[in-house]
Amino acid sequence: MRKIFMMMMACWLLFPFRGLVAQVTNTSMEVMDYREVDGKIVVDGMLNGKPASFALDLSGHNALRAECLEAYGIDRSKAGKFAYDSYVCRDYTPAGSVVAGNVTVGNLASGLEANFFVLENAAYLEKLGVVGTIDGTFFRSACLTIDASRKKLTVTAPYRPTYMKLTHRQGSKLETGTTVSTMATVNGQEMNVVLDTWSEGVLSLPAGDFERLAEGKTTGTVEIEKVDFSGQAVTARTVTVPSLQLAKEIFNDVTVVENPSLKRPVLGLGILERGILSIDFAKDKIYYQPHGMVAIDDAAEKAPEVVIEEGKLNAITRDYFIENIFDYRQGGEFKSKSDRVIVIDFWATWCGPCMRLLPEMEKMAAEFKGKVLFLKVNADKEKELCNAFGVQALPTLMFIAPGREMIRDVGASPEKYREIIQSLLK
Repeated sequence: MRKIFMMMMACWLLFPFRGLVAQVTNTSMEVMDYREVDGKIVVDGMLNGKPASFALDLSGHNALRAECLEAYGIDRSKAGKFAYDSYVCRDYTPAGSVVAGNVTVGNLASGLEANFFVLENAAYLEKLGVVGTIDGTFFRSACLTIDASRKKLTVTAPYRPTYMKLTHRQGSKLETGTTVSTMATVNGQEMNVVLDTWSEGVLSLPAGDFERLAEGKTTGTVEIEKVDFSGQAVTARTVTVPSLQLAKEIFNDVTVVENPSLKRPVLGLGILERGILSIDFAKDKIYYQPHGMVAIDDAAEKAPEVVIEEGKLNAITRDYFIENIFDYRQGGEFKSKSDRVIVIDFWATWCGPCMRLLPEMEKMAAEFKGKVLFLKVNADKEKELCNAFGVQALPTLMFIAPGREMIRDVGASPEKYREIIQSLLK
């Protein structure tokens, strides 16, 4: 009995530890560079198979400049499915909405038949060099980490990056499917705030909240951006408060800005100057910690390098495709960088025909060893690559030969594919 008891105790001690390790192990992680343009976060993505840049607007919404719709094949008469017709956190009504189609920002943030507001006369977005803005809907099943010191966005699933510390965590709430609110302590009083990547400074308040905070205090003025995306400036009042706390971090002598166009208090871009912000949309948590508190090694998080073997069906990534076959982000007519015949199979584990075709592709790879390069793309993991070539039905195959037009086919017809390969080798 004593021996059994000791074994049970050992299991009790070991299993919680193993559970803790599993809890912080991510199955997906992507680190993306972003550009800072006029203080805004600008990311590159794909819209209906074409390169597109977006500004990140977490307290706003998905929105597109009206003059960009036609270029991306978007039908303005097909209205988007929104539960509201104006911005939730700002006093702004767009010119309508559309169903934009296939949108990806990297491989982990994507949307098929995504809904976007339409913005007329958005000169400021044109100045930023973007087609529109994206909100938190693309990250709702993941954790988004913004590191302004390195100009990196990190998207992880299902947990935060391991370098974000549990000791710097607090609760949050996903509202209207897009915006995230949390609590900040201002002068010892808790205030419900929305996380914002559009407003400058640390804290901006609607008129009523500003009046209460500024009562009896000396106010100043500052120029702020008008909320209508025109790029025009308006004069706003300011007041300085002794302290603001988010998670464990305390900001001293904070300049608070009044913005009458706001419907909610917002924490703006100013907090990113001081620390790293992680938003776990799925678990209603945020993490905020100072820059440099821990060492970050992105190289350790990268996917292993693709190794190509002759006579095998080789799995490849978007990066391999861009470097070795065609850089679709540069635009222009498709022209393979390789001097070989290449066959690419877009597949997924849940696709029955895909799984039946894979062993046949392996056989052909061995049959045409040294003559044809056989590659496969996991459509669930390489969403941007699928977007770039309009891959929606699986399996989709691409047959590429130097100086020849690319051939595409959907289905699982190995004999047909063998004939296509033989014709390309002639």
